[in-house]
Amino acid sequence: MERESIGIVSEAAWLAARSRDLTSTEVAALYDMNPYATVFEIWHRKKAGEIQSKTDTERMKWGRRLESAIAEGVAEDMGWPCAPRKVYERIPALRLGASFDFEAEKDGQPGLMEVKNVDRRIFDDQWTVTEDGEVLAPPHIELQLQVQLLVSGLPWGCIVVLAGGNTAQVAMRQPDAVIHADIVSRVKAFWASVDAGQEPKPDWAKDAEFIRKQLRLNVTDEVMAAGDEMTKDLADLAAAQARLALCENEVDALKAKVLYAAGTAGKITSSIGTVSCGYVAASPGKIITPDMVGQTIGGRAGYRTFRFTAKKK
Repeated sequence: MERESIGIVSEAAWLAARSRDLTSTEVAALYDMNPYATVFEIWHRKKAGEIQSKTDTERMKWGRRLESAIAEGVAEDMGWPCAPRKVYERIPALRLGASFDFEAEKDGQPGLMEVKNVDRRIFDDQWTVTEDGEVLAPPHIELQLQVQLLVSGLPWGCIVVLAGGNTAQVAMRQPDAVIHADIVSRVKAFWASVDAGQEPKPDWAKDAEFIRKQLRLNVTDEVMAAGDEMTKDLADLAAAQARLALCENEVDALKAKVLYAAGTAGKITSSIGTVSCGYVAASPGKIITPDMVGQTIGGRAGYRTFRFTAKKK
């Protein structure tokens, strides 16, 4: 397959290049394994040719800052030369692309290092270490690396994970021909549906926010009469709202009962979990300057906290 390599000269150029392809981080949506976006959302973004900006979080920012140290440290331990792989690569015929973290060399062969800096709790919850010590990443990360191997054509790759800031592990991977064939098939079907305007069925729960905030923004003064299906949906909505109200009342009542029994205790332990129920003191607020009428603002009455943490089963 013909491949195209594009040097990353700016974030804007990188984002523009990504917008015309399915990328290694998006492909997991075709398997319903993407924790960040559904195939319905990605379909609409690609159909619109949207150039999606990246919103930085503190975790993402520090992850990037630590990426080099993690990669270089592991490469040193493994005896591999390594360097950042600062290109965006794509297979134009598939409209499939990938960005990369680092490239290393093992036994004279170049390969990929996909670096993850993971909180210990998240590692314990979402990653697997088998009895023989093999590390298995969450499925969307395993797919991400397989797409990178497919797009780059390199003979090996690895997922490097630093868990809890002090434990590094390396999951070695080879290109998997069966997985690659399935990725190609799904990517082709995705773009065929985009070109034909055949919208995938939304997941009403997962896609609710995207539909509400981004997909249905044009509102007119038109009055629409509900048909039979919508009327049924509205009836189901009314019933769900009624159940929610009952549940909220039940939650409030049970909290009050537990707090009453707790008396002055600030914490409760039990066989099924713990309750933190300390007291947050009142805040008198701040008096603003005389030229602002001298009113007191920001005051808050004291209140009792209630946070129940159930034990994992």
